[in-house]
Amino acid sequence: KRHYSCAKNTSCYNGFMEQKADHSILDAVELRESMLTAAVKSGASDIHIDPTNDALLIRIRVDGVLRVWAKRPVLEHENLISHLKVYSGLDITRHTIPQEGHFLWTPPAATPEEAAKSRVFNVRTSFFPAIYGEAVALRLFNRADLLMKLDELEFNDKSRALARNLINYPHVMLLGAGPAGSGKTTTLYALLNELAE
Repeated sequence: KRHYSCAKNTSCYNGFMEQKADHSILDAVELRESMLTAAVKSGASDIHIDPTNDALLIRIRVDGVLRVWAKRPVLEHENLISHLKVYSGLDITRHTIPQEGHFLWTPPAATPEEAAKSRVFNVRTSFFPAIYGEAVALRLFNRADLLMKLDELEFNDKSRALARNLINYPHVMLLGAGPAGSGKTTTLYALLNELAE
């Protein structure tokens, strides 16, 4: 069973979050760190931030299922969106067109030993206009996963041999399909690493 961690000023029940009555406003940096840390601990593949008419809904996708992580005060929306855009190297003045960017993020470490083992995540960001303001999706990629070799993937012998055979053709197109977090990007990078060797 996965562990779901709570955001500050929230209470947990069955892996879901509910905003406490104090409605205190979190700083955008604190909220970013809190939700990214919770997503990594939960094994989430992405985070969805959606403004509604009365709240900021933050959901994480774990094992292909979107789960509510927190409902925050809607007043936090604009600061969080602007902060994530700056962090992603995007234009904070554009609100009516979709924008995509990315940033690198390392989970906070409590001890020097944890810092030595810390992973670097490539976080892809997608901003798009919605009814109650801009929504954003953050996709988390562990950079260490992109360095896996083909032999480290859970392919059976026949599939591994077929993949090796296909990538050595002079003209070939491979189509990888599957749900979020199923390993499409990891497989692609493993095939590219195989070709580079």
